[in-house]
Amino acid sequence: MLLANSSNGQCINLAEIWKKDELERMRDLDAFQCPICNKDVILKLGTKRIWHFSHVSGTACGVDIEPESTYHLLGKRQLYQWLSAQNVTPELERYFPLLRQRPDLYLPGLSTAIEYQCATIPIEIFKKRNRTLQNAGIDPIWILGSKRISRIKNTSFYWLDELAFQSLQFNDSCDFSPYIMYYCPLSLSFTFLHSIVPYTSRMILACKKTISSNQIVYPFHTNELDPPYLKDCHTEWIEKSVTTRLYIHVNKDPSVIMMKKHLVNKGIPVSLFPVEAGLPSKHLFWFNSPAYVWQTCFLIEILHPMSVDSTFSFRQIFRNFIKTIKFYKISTRPILADEKSHISYALMDYLQWLCKFGVLKRVDVNHFIKKKDLQFPESITDVRKTMKQYFKIQV
Repeated sequence: MLLANSSNGQCINLAEIWKKDELERMRDLDAFQCPICNKDVILKLGTKRIWHFSHVSGTACGVDIEPESTYHLLGKRQLYQWLSAQNVTPELERYFPLLRQRPDLYLPGLSTAIEYQCATIPIEIFKKRNRTLQNAGIDPIWILGSKRISRIKNTSFYWLDELAFQSLQFNDSCDFSPYIMYYCPLSLSFTFLHSIVPYTSRMILACKKTISSNQIVYPFHTNELDPPYLKDCHTEWIEKSVTTRLYIHVNKDPSVIMMKKHLVNKGIPVSLFPVEAGLPSKHLFWFNSPAYVWQTCFLIEILHPMSVDSTFSFRQIFRNFIKTIKFYKISTRPILADEKSHISYALMDYLQWLCKFGVLKRVDVNHFIKKKDLQFPESITDVRKTMKQYFKIQV
């Protein structure tokens, strides 16, 4: 940690500018205590790690705080200095006794807590910290360490763990939503993964933008990001979809296994599920299972049996959809930071895609008409060709 109290109650903030000989003199003449538990801490002024305070061996706060790496301490100090240089007055490591939490940075004028998270923590702890802060009227913002970015070689696809998914930030008025913020203390830069679309429970398609910390101010403005290149993104999505079909026979995901079982029972080759299954949309985050699984489930079990020109309401179709995804063992993500959204938004997005492709026609806010039957592809080549035709509608 970067804060401690001297014996006379003075707060020593190591994120401020100090000379080493000054701190060494203080260490020789004084003792330091943890501002949370009042136990003794040691001022460490080594050359390999950033200067920091550490509890005496065998003692601990009892507060839920994970060990801090040099990377984390350096980033936290830089974020404090970056905010201090603006029209913001951050408080470093502010402890809230009633909440038993100590966010990395607190902005009192904005009632905002900033957590700089470099290590992996249990999702239960993450959700507890968020919930506790929100219940106290404090808005939590999570900035992840840039070391956590995991790009799939030479693509716009990235691997995310559940911590990153839960760190997503949503803004309905922004074309770049949702996005994740990262900070690297080595390059003094922020990185945004934005315009994110999940492909599977761990793989996403995203645009990436890195901005030097001296070229960005708080609060963050998404107009500093580059607009997504939809044509390039769609091309990569199509190729990933084709690869998925080629190797679907070895996929061990429970929902994929269930989907393959039902396809086989219906006499449909497992790699030739409908081309309209696996379309990107804004609210795919509500599913842990891949989009092509739950969309195949919807098409085959609900839409395909309907006769052409039949009308249905969204409310009716959504109830049937929820029953069907349970049967298919499709996993959903019940909690996200997007409080204005719901799993039903993902289905509505998908229905609107089907309208663009001429499969459906929207009659009014709540009703649709089925305009044509599904056309099952005859080959993988047919899949690629048809998907390219479909995406030209959007590009």
